[in-house]
Amino acid sequence: GVADVFPHAVIQWEDFHKRNAFRILENYRHRIRCFNDDIQGTAGVAVAGVLAALRITGQPITEQRVLFIGAGEACTGIARLLAAAMREAGSTEEEIKASRLIFDSRGLLQEGVEVTDDHKHELVASRAILGRYGLDGPGRPTPAEVIGRFQPTILVGATAMPGTFTREMIEEMAKHVDQPIVMPLSNPTSKAECAPREAIAWSGGRALVATGSPFPDVEHDGVRHVIGQGNNVFVFPGVGLGAIISEIQEINEEIFLMAARTLAEFVSDERLKQGALYPDQSELREVSARIAAAIVRYANSERLGRSVADEDVDGLVADSTWFPDYVPVISLDPGSN
Repeated sequence: GVADVFPHAVIQWEDFHKRNAFRILENYRHRIRCFNDDIQGTAGVAVAGVLAALRITGQPITEQRVLFIGAGEACTGIARLLAAAMREAGSTEEEIKASRLIFDSRGLLQEGVEVTDDHKHELVASRAILGRYGLDGPGRPTPAEVIGRFQPTILVGATAMPGTFTREMIEEMAKHVDQPIVMPLSNPTSKAECAPREAIAWSGGRALVATGSPFPDVEHDGVRHVIGQGNNVFVFPGVGLGAIISEIQEINEEIFLMAARTLAEFVSDERLKQGALYPDQSELREVSARIAAAIVRYANSERLGRSVADEDVDGLVADSTWFPDYVPVISLDPGSN
């Protein structure tokens, strides 16, 4: 197998159907160094956006309530990593389960409704949780009705369905939250759940918006809102490089939570003041180096990989980074094309 021929390789799974994606990841994650970018990479970059937004709002992650529209690879991965972040911050399992509600293409995932995809079972809300928010009546409520009762602080979409985030939803969210965090993550741009200008206008200029596709900045009431793009490229290169350098044997959940924290901390105060939840993409190389270095140090502290002296980590990461510099090609024959 791959591990025999390339014992130091890291495998990045990408673009599998959701039924295969979860199965393959679970089959191999404890056997070879691998990760699924659609599940774990997306989770890392989305959780980074949440953590950066909380630097603006000043709220702890333990007090967040998250409504997911979509229950595929992306939203499942994000829900899992957010749960890990909340758990690390002191939330109980019951508090974590009560902090999130999830819609799939058929409606709210709730106890008593048939769920056919295995990965969705962990996302189903119990009757007790629904009752806490007055959502335990007959039928399945709409997203706007859930927002009115649940009062989420964070709205995440990964549906590839433009118009999924409606004016009614954002306006209802803004009634209960000073600075709603709105994340229409689908790409390309034409499939985003809403445009940033819509979320900002519908929230009266208060929404903190991050997208999965590139969008221009938004001017609202004389204020410029910079729209940060939550692209997985902020996470997976650093994770892969860090795993290769450290020779860590398993790329676990802690690795992606560490990547998310590192990325969130990298966002400058100046960009946060402008509403941007991610660095500029011109800073990608530095972000990747910091994530890789954090992973190497984590592997050292936990004795999970090769031993690298702390003072040597940053230099080793720099020396291991490839630059696309090419020797110029010069024709020796002036008459040749």
